[in-house]
Amino acid sequence: MKIPALLLGSAWSSIAIIDEPLPVRAIVGETVTLPCAVDGLPSKDKNSVQWLKGSTAKGYFALGFPPLGIERFTQKAGENKDYSLIIDDVQIEDEATFECQVTKHQLRSRQAHLTVLQPPQDVSMFPVSDGRSGRWPELDEQEGVLSVVEDEITKLRCVASSSKPATVLDWSISGASKNGTDSISGEVVKTTVSEMTFKAKKDDHQKFVTCKGRNEALDEPVIREVVLNVLSKPSISVELSSDSTTEGDDVTASCRTSANPPVVASDILWTVGGVRVENASGPTLQLNSVTSDMDLQLVECRARNSIGTSSSATPLRVTYAPKAINSSPERIVHDQLERAALKCEFAGNPKPEITWFRSHNQETQIGSGDFLEILELATSHAGEYICKAESVLGKAVSSVTLAVRGPPVITSQTVQTGDTLECAFIAEPEPILVQIRDVAVTDQREALVFKGTPEDFKNSQLSLNLERGQYECVVGNELGQVSKLINLKETGLPLEVILGTVIAVALLLAVAGAALWLRLRSMTRGQCYKAADWAGASKHSSGGTGHHHSRKDDNFATEISCLHLIRDLSTKSVNEIQSTSSHQSKKITSVQGSRAGHAHQSGSAIHDDGYGTESGSNNKNSEDSSQSESNSDYEVLVCTLNQSVSTGSEQIRVVFEGSDPSNVNATYFPENLRSQAAKIRQKQLINNQRPKARSVSQV
Repeated sequence: MKIPALLLGSAWSSIAIIDEPLPVRAIVGETVTLPCAVDGLPSKDKNSVQWLKGSTAKGYFALGFPPLGIERFTQKAGENKDYSLIIDDVQIEDEATFECQVTKHQLRSRQAHLTVLQPPQDVSMFPVSDGRSGRWPELDEQEGVLSVVEDEITKLRCVASSSKPATVLDWSISGASKNGTDSISGEVVKTTVSEMTFKAKKDDHQKFVTCKGRNEALDEPVIREVVLNVLSKPSISVELSSDSTTEGDDVTASCRTSANPPVVASDILWTVGGVRVENASGPTLQLNSVTSDMDLQLVECRARNSIGTSSSATPLRVTYAPKAINSSPERIVHDQLERAALKCEFAGNPKPEITWFRSHNQETQIGSGDFLEILELATSHAGEYICKAESVLGKAVSSVTLAVRGPPVITSQTVQTGDTLECAFIAEPEPILVQIRDVAVTDQREALVFKGTPEDFKNSQLSLNLERGQYECVVGNELGQVSKLINLKETGLPLEVILGTVIAVALLLAVAGAALWLRLRSMTRGQCYKAADWAGASKHSSGGTGHHHSRKDDNFATEISCLHLIRDLSTKSVNEIQSTSSHQSKKITSVQGSRAGHAHQSGSAIHDDGYGTESGSNNKNSEDSSQSESNSDYEVLVCTLNQSVSTGSEQIRVVFEGSDPSNVNATYFPENLRSQAAKIRQKQLINNQRPKARSVSQV
């Protein structure tokens, strides 16, 4: 733009500033040119152009006419109308407002402000210690590694010094932005200080921490970066070779550590139940033959490194059979009608079940649990109480004696065996009299076999070696006197042995009976009949005496071919079997008397019900008793009917199977006698006779 010159005391001329300076920004060290061109200026006035520098607040001062006397400042001398101002190696102090003037002609250019920028002279990052963490954090500048301690507060500081304008500092850890606290100092040039605090985790190990400085004087941000080396004291876990161990077994404990720097084996120590295990170091611990008192004790591993010491523990679980650990006093005393609570404590893993019994009756349970409560005491409650603990691993027994103030209570058994008589008792207050008397001796003085003083029976039990017999135990205190008769017998087999023997014999008999039953079942499954000589007996005797029978068919006769004689229903033994070759049969006789030979002489009437049962045995005439020793019924297994049946015979005889198996032509089952009779009819083995099987007696 042309600015016309103002003519002072002269004629008007066309002098103008045709190129004016503009606001400019420069970085320290650069060269800045502030343009100024004047047109129409006479050559004689070339030295009338000069530059002003300053500010409205502080005022302006002239730089003078060229050549300028200020280092780094140069003003062109008007060649080609150019009066520009050149500033080399711009510095912060060069920042000002500049103006080009044609002084003689009173011409002034517009004002142009020179802004000088300065990048940060240095951007640095370093840790700040609070004095409580020892040597940490620590920066290895050469390696660019920052060592910090896990979970401890770490403070990092980033400083951007002497910049214009102030440098902006940004924080990040592996790309994740972090907040920092900034402070800026300086009037013209600024120093920015930013601090970031954080707690490093193990996962932060090997991550990058970055401080980035941004400034207008920088083409690219300034980055300062370090790698995190997260130091940690040992992280420990303890593992056992078995979650649950039975008493007496071995257990191996393993200590697993994770630490930076690593833990060395010699820095691993072990304790069990809080007690140091001597000569045990390293990552494993061998526990041999663990005991029940080690149950739930802590197995602890303690390890250390340069950062610190840490520990971890796990409980040892030992399974073991119940054990009595404590009982409320072995002897407790109460008044009558008071409430009593008896206590038994057992240790065991798994926890045992506790049951209560009286010592004299350990078959009847009277309570369960750690406590047995009796609400209103009587003297009958006095005595020894047994508490039993049981689990899958075993049993344990303990006892508590309850004394009730009153007359003594004698707890001994009334029947004892052996050479020693025991008189046990409970007395509260203490007994003043204990006597043993022999009941068999009538003289009272001679009957007294023992009379003791309180010193003799402080244990509430008196034991004496005595002969077999009946004795009276007498115990008295200041509240009364009681007695009990005790029979002392020879030592016999223990009850358990007797019971065991009886049970064993019963089992053997049961097995034998079962075997016999199976044997019978395995036979031909024929019909069991009772056979006897019931008819035609007179024809086989010399007298030919007649006989009576209950059958309607008087001529009923057959031969029954049979395999076995089962048993004598009258429990009389059969000792002789006589052979009859003519009929290929065998007749049963008894050595007890001529039971088969004399039966026909009795003439007794026999009633047969026709179903294999005998009802005629008891219908004999009385006179037959002299001729026959007894009535006998024989039950026989009828297997087959012999084909060679003598139909004319009037006498039934028991016939055993012949040697020729071809004679066996039929098998009869005992379930249905009627059907067997039908089979006999069908085979026409009995001619003109009613085919009905009968049982008879008087054999």
